[in-house]
Amino acid sequence: MVAKNLKIDVSKWHDYSERPTTRWEHFKELYEFFDLTPFTTVLRERVTEYLTELATRTDKGIELARDMVIWLCQEGVLVSSISVIERVCIKSLTAGRKRVY
Repeated sequence: MVAKNLKIDVSKWHDYSERPTTRWEHFKELYEFFDLTPFTTVLRERVTEYLTELATRTDKGIELARDMVIWLCQEGVLVSSISVIERVCIKSLTAGRKRVY
C-alpha cells in the first residue's frame, strides 16, 4: 500500500528496511515535526531521580510507571519502550527503599 501511494516498485521496500540511516533520518524529522526529544541517558538519570523521590512514598511499580510516562510527556520526551520504563522503575524503587532504610 505504501509503495503504491509513493508510486515505487514494491521490491524496493526491502532495500529501505536494510538501510538503518534512513530510519534515523526519519526519526529526526519526526522529533522535529512533533517537537519531541529522544530519551537520552541524561533524561533517564533525571527521571530516575524524580521517581526515586516518589519511591520513598510508595512501593507500587505501576504508580511509578504512570508517573514516568506523565513526566516524559510533560518534558516533551518520546515515551520509551515498556522494557526501558520497567528498568527505570525497578532502579528507582531500589534507590527509594535504600533512602527509606
